[in-house]
Amino acid sequence: MLTNNEIISRIRDGLMAQGKPAALANGQCRYRTAGGLKCAVGQLIPDEYYNHNLEGYLPGDPLISDATDTSPEQADLLKKLQKVHDNFVLDYGYDHAFNDSFWTDFNNAAQPYVL
Repeated sequence: MLTNNEIISRIRDGLMAQGKPAALANGQCRYRTAGGLKCAVGQLIPDEYYNHNLEGYLPGDPLISDATDTSPEQADLLKKLQKVHDNFVLDYGYDHAFNDSFWTDFNNAAQPYVL
């Protein structure tokens, strides 16, 4: 089971590496796009566990907890970090690079969960 610090670090590192959100042209966020981009929660889903049937399930669902190696108690953290990702898509579009505002929002959402 991942710790909160591991969750935050993996999501932060993955999103930094890819530089932009995982969403379709219509703005719908995805755990993983056809091009290989991953959303916040998608950063935690190993390739061997991902399949398109996970799309639509939310953090806290047993399928997502199993795929991400997180506990149901960590669903609130996952939802908050995912919301930062999804709100960025709503504010800037699906093909815009993460900016300082995104990282400020990400760090503010993560802060209460850092041990």
